[in-house]
Amino acid sequence: MRTRCCRRCRSSCSPAPSEELRTRLERLFSSGPHRDLLLAALENYNGFASRYGCDLNPDRHWWHQTKTLGSLQIELIGLTSSLLGGRKDTRDATTSRLALGPIKVLRRRNTFSIVVCHHPLSWLRDRDQIQHHIERAHLQLFGHEHAHELGPAGRGVRVHAGAVHPARDGGEPWEPSYNVIRLTYVVGPPPIVTIDIWPRRARADGTFGPLDPDEPLRSFSVAVDVHTAGADEQPIDPGVVISEPPTPTPPLERQVARAYAMLPVETRLAVAEQLDLIAPEDQRLEPRVRSRSAFRRAVSLDRLNELQEALHA
Repeated sequence: MRTRCCRRCRSSCSPAPSEELRTRLERLFSSGPHRDLLLAALENYNGFASRYGCDLNPDRHWWHQTKTLGSLQIELIGLTSSLLGGRKDTRDATTSRLALGPIKVLRRRNTFSIVVCHHPLSWLRDRDQIQHHIERAHLQLFGHEHAHELGPAGRGVRVHAGAVHPARDGGEPWEPSYNVIRLTYVVGPPPIVTIDIWPRRARADGTFGPLDPDEPLRSFSVAVDVHTAGADEQPIDPGVVISEPPTPTPPLERQVARAYAMLPVETRLAVAEQLDLIAPEDQRLEPRVRSRSAFRRAVSLDRLNELQEALHA
C-alpha cells in the first residue's frame, strides 16, 4: 500500500508544469498522509543520516548546519533532489520528475554558504525557479553524473564531483576521481574566502594523482558580506537577500543525535516513552520514523540534556 501511495504522489506531480510543481510539493508536505509517504523511499538514508543531524522529515525536507572558520560562520545547506525520483529520471529538465520544491538560500553577513545537492541543476524540473537561490551560495556542490567539472557560477564556485564507481547505465567513459577542497578566510579588506580545489583521479597503477598534471590546483577567491559595528552601510544589491548569520548548530545536539541513532530502535523508543517524547499522532508512524520524531521533539522542547542523561543511565 505504501509503495502504491508513494508512486501515486510522484505521478501526481510528474505532469505538472514547473511553476505548479513547487506548489504541489508544498501542499503534499503541509498536511495529510502523504507527508510521511513521500519520504518512505529515503528511509535507509534517514537511518544513516540521523547520526549526523542531516536526516529529513515532513517538516524539513532539507537540512542545515553551521560550523566556524575563524571569525566566519560556515553554513551548510543540504538540498533533497530525490523526493520525486525514480529509475526513469532523465537529465532533460522539461520531462524530469526531479524537483527541489520551495527553497530559500540567503546571503548572510559574516557567513560563507555551501549548498550540497545530489542532482545537478540541469536535471531539475524547477531549475528556473531555484537556480538564482542556489547561485547565491559561495560554494555549490553537485554529484550524480560521475563527471568532474568546476568553475565560477553566479556569485560563487560550482563543483560537479567525479565518482569512485561508474554510472548505473555505464554508457559514458568514466574513471575514478574525487576532489580535495580547502577554504581559507582572509579578513581583508576586502574580506574573501579562497577556495582551493585539488581534483584527483585514478592512475593506471591504481594510485591517485592530479586530474590534470599541468594544473593540479584550481583556486578561486569569493567575497563575503561582513558587518562591522560602526561601519558605514554599503549599498546592497537588490537581487541578493542579506540576513544576519544563522545560529550555530549546538555541539550537544550533534553529540546526542549520534549517541541516540547508534542505539537499536527499540531502545530509542523505550527511552523516548520514558521521557514522554512520543506524541499520540506519532503512534501511527513506523518505529524508526517515530524514534526520529521523538528526537526532534526533544530538540524543540530544549530537553537534550534530559535525553542525554537517559541514554547513559
